[in-house]
Amino acid sequence: MATIVHRRPAPATRPAPARGPGASLDALTWVGWASGLAAFGFLVFGLRPLTELGDPRFWDWSQVGLTVLESVRSATVVLLPAALEWGVPGARRRTPWLMRGVVLLAVEQLARPVLEVAREQYFERVPVAAVVYFDTPVGLALVLVSLGISVLGIAGAWALSDGLSDAGARPRRAIVVGVVAVGTALALYVYLPLYGFFTEGVVQEVDRLLWWLNLGGLLLGFVDIALWLMVGVRLLAGLPFGLRPRRAWVLAAAAGACVIGLRLLASLLPLVDLAASELGWGLRLVTDASWVLLLLAFAAGLGRGRERREERPRRMRLFILNPTD
Repeated sequence: MATIVHRRPAPATRPAPARGPGASLDALTWVGWASGLAAFGFLVFGLRPLTELGDPRFWDWSQVGLTVLESVRSATVVLLPAALEWGVPGARRRTPWLMRGVVLLAVEQLARPVLEVAREQYFERVPVAAVVYFDTPVGLALVLVSLGISVLGIAGAWALSDGLSDAGARPRRAIVVGVVAVGTALALYVYLPLYGFFTEGVVQEVDRLLWWLNLGGLLLGFVDIALWLMVGVRLLAGLPFGLRPRRAWVLAAAAGACVIGLRLLASLLPLVDLAASELGWGLRLVTDASWVLLLLAFAAGLGRGRERREERPRRMRLFILNPTD
């Protein structure tokens, strides 16, 4: 008959947690390296107009500030995949939906300047297209491509929301629905009257194709607002849930507050004169801050897992005296 004479805990064999800032560059895959190089190119290209302004004493500092903000924002969005891989080594396997989301957002940001250059080249070669934009096959194709790029951004926000949910940011459904409903209702109240879709006779006064394209763009805008409000709520939810790493979720909560505030305040833009108001500059600063904070949160390890996990029983090592066959 076997007799247990001693029992003691076996040494822990859990892998060391992935580090955030300070992690090795070996964690970057080709996606992360491509993201970093593209972000650097975006920053250099975006700041290039500053070298053509001449004597700084005659600079239009408002235009300089706008150029810098746009360049920083674009480079930050493109750099998101690299930041995620830096903070979460093996992100494509450990946080697949977050990875899909940041890649889609980066691709959207890369595609927009390309579309803008193509539009400018088209107008230079066909000046009449600036007047009859929708009546030409190329002009119509550019509009459809623009809508497709918007769909990329919507898909990225959706994937980002699912990734945050997988990371443990799962607030109550009533909170998510309430914030999304308020923000979307505010946008509907402000923007729908401007388009006049429900004004009697408006369809007969404009081209039907233009009407449908505008309607499609408007609906995509509402979907984008709703999804980003959902992302903002999830970013805020991680901190009260006690998710780890705490520093990453503190940064994420600040980013979430900026995202929600931005979507709610942006609906007020059509109601004010941006040339005479500081609201436009404030929203640009909030936009840049939201992306920078999200970048820092990913670099700090956002998405590495949840703190609330079931405790596994400790493995025990048994020493048996006189074992039987």
